[in-house]
Amino acid sequence: MKTTNYIFVETEQEKKSELLYKLNGYVFHVSNIENLNSIKMDKQINPNIDKRYTTQFGYMNSGFFRNRGCVSLFDYRSEVTEEVQSHRNRLDPFQAARPGVYGKDGIVIFLIKRDLNFYKELILWDKWNEENAWQEQIVPYVEVGYPKPISINLIEEIICVKINEDPFIKILRRKPSSRS
Repeated sequence: MKTTNYIFVETEQEKKSELLYKLNGYVFHVSNIENLNSIKMDKQINPNIDKRYTTQFGYMNSGFFRNRGCVSLFDYRSEVTEEVQSHRNRLDPFQAARPGVYGKDGIVIFLIKRDLNFYKELILWDKWNEENAWQEQIVPYVEVGYPKPISINLIEEIICVKINEDPFIKILRRKPSSRS
């Protein structure tokens, strides 16, 4: 299993675009980097039923797939229509890697091997509609669930992402000092 590191400044759109391009066609899981060692020790990505893993995605008690004992995943296999892109923009896989409020240490992306048997077991987002579970969080067209732990053997690549704050933007964000 290959491990790749991406470190870039938040304003470097080329690097972000390169990474998004790499994710197209894949199903993948995103976690805070601090969960990586635990996942490697377990040799699997477990559903976060017991809230063992820290997350920056959604509210811990309202995730549709988490509430059903599934591992939540991004599904970037579909053709990118305007509607799909709109929903992808709502759930940015890099949100937890951004400096500031979220990920101080970054995120890890687990690219799942392209495996038809794995794909057959995925629970698609439209199950949320079938169950009328509108009080629970889900991102249509983007989010899918896997009903059991995902073996580390199904991981094609681990991508560690750290986004650093642009020094110029950091200066602009500083509060002006009050002068007497």
